[in-house]
Amino acid sequence: QRHDQLINLGISPISMYPAPQPALDRTLFNKDAPKLDLIELFDQITLVSDNYKDLTPQRAKKIMKSRFILGAYSKIGDAKGSFDLLYALKMLKKENIDFHLIMLGGGRKEVLNSFTNLIASLDLKENVTLLPFLPNWLIPSFISLTDLMLFLENNFDIRSHSPIIPAEILLCQKSLIISNEVYAKQSFFNNQLQDEKNVITVNVKDHFSLYSKIKKIIENPELRKRLESNAYLATENLATQKEELESLYMIIDRAIELYQIDQSR
Repeated sequence: QRHDQLINLGISPISMYPAPQPALDRTLFNKDAPKLDLIELFDQITLVSDNYKDLTPQRAKKIMKSRFILGAYSKIGDAKGSFDLLYALKMLKKENIDFHLIMLGGGRKEVLNSFTNLIASLDLKENVTLLPFLPNWLIPSFISLTDLMLFLENNFDIRSHSPIIPAEILLCQKSLIISNEVYAKQSFFNNQLQDEKNVITVNVKDHFSLYSKIKKIIENPELRKRLESNAYLATENLATQKEELESLYMIIDRAIELYQIDQSR
């Protein structure tokens, strides 16, 4: 019914599409997910792909011994902050801080090549491991494995895009650094996100600021504990798909009402 009403308002059908249902499954995404077994995972990945031959049991054990494990999952690219993160991590390495970034990601071959080349040129091969995307049901265990998650989407082409990944991470009660752009959207959180309370925000293009905020979390376990405790509070009133759609329907219904009033004059 609303579809026909919008067409009558002059909105082209090509401009409308059904929104996918958010994968906010609290039975899957929660703080009790077991930590991912990297040795078992690496064995499975190397069985199906020749692109990951360096994923040895020895590397898995080394990652697990790292003082601090960072995690991220998204497509690899400039708009995802992938390259900016590497420059920030280079500064971290210069201070001899023991860390390891596990990046789950994919993308065009040339982009992935550029990413791995930058890892090598910044001398980060021993600090960064690139993995393919994992099945959705393994993501909570991946998040649980880490000490800090990052989601650095910025300058994204689709302005209305509202990523669900921060919600998944906070449901697992993990400390999280997000870009200022993602923080400004907040559509899933009903404006419950607060900088320095349940997330840390950053200008992704300011590599020194990104480095400083990662370092701050590494060196301040009390801050990390506070972020993780408050992460649950941010998700208590997490907008469900039904609530999101009801809000959208209210806007559409009001637009139709105003249009009909205008036409009756």
